[in-house]
This record gives sequence, C-alpha cells and structure tokens, in this order.
Amino acid sequence: MLSALASGTLVRDPKTGVSANGTRWSNTTIRANVGQSKEGDAESAFITIVCFGDVADRLARLSKGDSISVQGNLKPTEYQKDGETRHGLEIVAQALLSPYDLRKKRGNGDSNHQGQRPPQRDYGAYEFDDRPGF
Repeated sequence: MLSALASGTLVRDPKTGVSANGTRWSNTTIRANVGQSKEGDAESAFITIVCFGDVADRLARLSKGDSISVQGNLKPTEYQKDGETRHGLEIVAQALLSPYDLRKKRGNGDSNHQGQRPPQRDYGAYEFDDRPGF
C-alpha cells in the first residue's frame, strides 16, 4: 500500500453510518491544491476520505468548508459516470488533524490562556546570533 498525507478543504458534509458488524464509518471528499496550470490558474485534486472508528467520529464533527490534514493509505479507484470509466483517489485515513484539534491542544478553550502569548524560551546568556547552530 502507498502511504499518503493530504491537506485540503471539505467539499461536502461527511456521510456517516455503522457497518453490519458495528464499525462506525464516515466519508467525505476534500479539494487539495496540487499546483498551477500554465495559465497560472490553481489546479485541484478531489480526494475521497474514508474513516473508521474513532477517526470517523472526529470527521463526523466537521462540515463543508472545514480544513483538514489526513494521513492514511492511498487507493486508486474506478467508477462509472455517464457511461464513461473515470479514475479517482481514495485515502483510508489512519489519522486526521483539523484546526479544531489544534485549538484544543493549544488550550484556546481555557480561560487561563486566552489572549496570552506562549511562553518564550530562555536561551540563557547567549545572544541571538551566538547560539550554537545559528
């Protein structure tokens, strides 16, 4: 299997459900920027994201327009549309990160940290340019 990391914006609200054996699932599609055309227009890839279990629960909390980063296994897909065979990409997600998760980790919901800058490192007696490695 190919491992993949993709970041993009949800183009639709996630669909959720429970399989016959009781596994929670969720899927959606993201739009990921992949570069620019010769004319300078942004080019995008539309990638289907499939999640199971706890990762599916996290995806289900998001909605169209939210940004996410996904890590998982990449699978090429084929489907029929208007009698034509088309090809696509699907990521079976093992990890998911959204701005919601970052806010939670940084403590933005905690009144003790709101509006405060993170603590600065103390580099001791070194001046900025004198620190090792700089």
